[in-house]
Amino acid sequence: MKEIIQTSEARCQDCYRCVRECALKAIALSAGQAKVLDNICVLCGRCVTSCPQGAKRIVDDVNMFFNALKLGEPVVVSVAPSIGCGIGDYSPDEVFGYLRALGVSTIRHTAEGAVQVAHRYKELYDNSSSVTISSCCPAVVNLIEKHYPELIKYLAPIESPMVTHARMLKKEFFNAKVFFLGPCPAKIQEAEDYKKAGLISGVLTFSSLFEKMHKDNYKPEYSQPIDGIIDGGLFPLSGGVLQAAKIEKDKGVVEVSGLEALIELFNYLKNGGNGIKFVEAMACEGGCLMGAGMVSEKTNVWSRREQIQSYLKESVPYQKEFPKPRSYENKTVETHEPTEEEIRAVLKQIGKNTPEDETNCGGCGYKSCREKAIAVCKGQAEVEMCVPYMKEKFRSFANLVVNSTPNGIIVVDRDMLIQEFNPTAMEWFSQGKKFIKGLPLSLFIDPSDFEYVARTNQSILNKRVIYSEYHINVEKNIIPLPEYDLVVGIMRDISEEVRAEAELDMISQATLEKATKVIEENMRVAQEIAGLLGETTAETKATLWEVISLVKKRREQSQCDSR
Repeated sequence: MKEIIQTSEARCQDCYRCVRECALKAIALSAGQAKVLDNICVLCGRCVTSCPQGAKRIVDDVNMFFNALKLGEPVVVSVAPSIGCGIGDYSPDEVFGYLRALGVSTIRHTAEGAVQVAHRYKELYDNSSSVTISSCCPAVVNLIEKHYPELIKYLAPIESPMVTHARMLKKEFFNAKVFFLGPCPAKIQEAEDYKKAGLISGVLTFSSLFEKMHKDNYKPEYSQPIDGIIDGGLFPLSGGVLQAAKIEKDKGVVEVSGLEALIELFNYLKNGGNGIKFVEAMACEGGCLMGAGMVSEKTNVWSRREQIQSYLKESVPYQKEFPKPRSYENKTVETHEPTEEEIRAVLKQIGKNTPEDETNCGGCGYKSCREKAIAVCKGQAEVEMCVPYMKEKFRSFANLVVNSTPNGIIVVDRDMLIQEFNPTAMEWFSQGKKFIKGLPLSLFIDPSDFEYVARTNQSILNKRVIYSEYHINVEKNIIPLPEYDLVVGIMRDISEEVRAEAELDMISQATLEKATKVIEENMRVAQEIAGLLGETTAETKATLWEVISLVKKRREQSQCDSR
C-alpha cells in the first residue's frame, strides 16, 4: 500500500502531539518515533497539521504530474471547490494562470461532478426509508470500512464528486491525463482504485503545488479567470452538501464534521440508534475547507466559508448518466485484544498498582492510563511515553546517584536550612542525628562559604577545608542554583591525600637538612667535586643551593594548595 503520510525521523521530537490529536489513535510509537498505522488510519491528515515540528508530510502524485507535462502529454486538472480560498497568497485566478503556464491544457471545477452527486443525494433522501450517509468524503468512507463495517449498508452507493468529474472529463477529453487538485490526503488513496483503469492519473494537494510555486519563486504574470460553480461549489462547507442537494434540515437530517463527532454518531447508529435519515458526514471539522492540504492566509473557518461562497457564480446542467454506482468492502483488520492480566502487568510496570494510581493525565496522548496500557500490549505505544512514570524514574535515578556517590552532597536553601544531606554527608557530619532536613547548616559545619555563594551567585571551586572536629579534610565545590533558590555543596574526602603530602613534606625537609649540612660541613668534598667538574667551589655551592630552593618552592606551593 502506498505510504501517503510519512514521518521524518529527524524531525519527530517525541512529543506525542500526533497521538493526542488522532481520534482513532492510528499512531504507533517505536524507539520514540511516530509512525502512521495504515490499517487504522483514515487519512484525515490531522496529524500532519498538528505536528509542531513539521515532521509529517503528505506524499501525493506531484512528480507524476510534472513528468506528464514534461513529456508533453495532454493534462486536464479537476480543481476542488476549496480553491475559492486561493493557495497561500495566490488567488484562484493566479493559480489557474500558473497551471496554464506549466502547460496544463484544461482546468475545470470538480464542482461540476458535485452537482451530479447532489442530485442523486436528493433522490436517495426522497426514495429511501433507511439511513443514508454521504460518501463524498473518502476519509468518512475509510472510517466506516475500517471501523464500522456494520454501517456500510448506509453509505450512499454512488461515486464521489472527484470520480464523477473524472468520468465527465474523460468523456470529453478521452486521451488526456486527468489530475485532481485539492486539500485532501484521503483523495490520494481513493484515486489509487481508478488509476489502473486510466480514469484518474493522480492527485495533487494544494500544499504541494504551493511548495512548488514558492520554490520557483513564481510571480503572477498571467491570470486565468474561472468562476466557481453554484451548488456543487458548496460541498467543502459544513452543511454545503445538504444545501446543494436541496435537502431541508429537520429532525432526521444532520450535518456532522470532525472525527470525534462522527465516531459518537456512528456508535449510536451501530448500537441501534433511531431517528436519523440522512447524514452529511465530513472528517475535517468545518468541512473540506479545513483539510490538511489547505494553504490559506485565512485560518478561521468562517472567513474561508465567506471566501468560497462569494466565489461561486456559474451554474452547470445536471447529467442523468452521472454519478455511477459503487460498492464498499469490509476492511477491518483483526487485532490482538490483550487480556486483563496483560493490561495490569503494563500498568504495574509504570507504577499504576491500583486504580487510584491511574492519574489519566493524558500526557502520553491517550485519554487514560488503561487505554495507553492496551496500546502498549498491542505494540502501538511504549511504557516510556508515561510522563509521571518517566519523571519518577528520573527522580529515582538521580536519587540513586546522589545516594551512592562517595562524595558528600549538601543542599541548602537561601536561609541555610538543609534540604538534602546524602548518606556520605550524614556519615561525616550528622553527629548521630537521624533527621537532618530542615535544620540549620550551622549546627553541623561552618556555613560561611554557602552563605557567600547564596549572596553572590558565584561558585566556589576546589577549595580545601579542614574540619578538625570531624577529623576530615575535604575539597569542596559550592554551586548556586538561583532558579531554585538553592545552593549545592559537593565535597570530596582528601584526608589520605593530605596525609601523603605531609609525609612527602617530611621527606623533603629531611633532604633539605642533609643538603645544607653537606654545604656547611663538607666544603672539602665540594671542592673536590668542583675540581672534577672543572668548576669553582663557589659554582658547585651555588648549584646545590639552587636545588634546595627548588625543593623549598615546591613544598611551599603544596602547602598553599592544601590551604
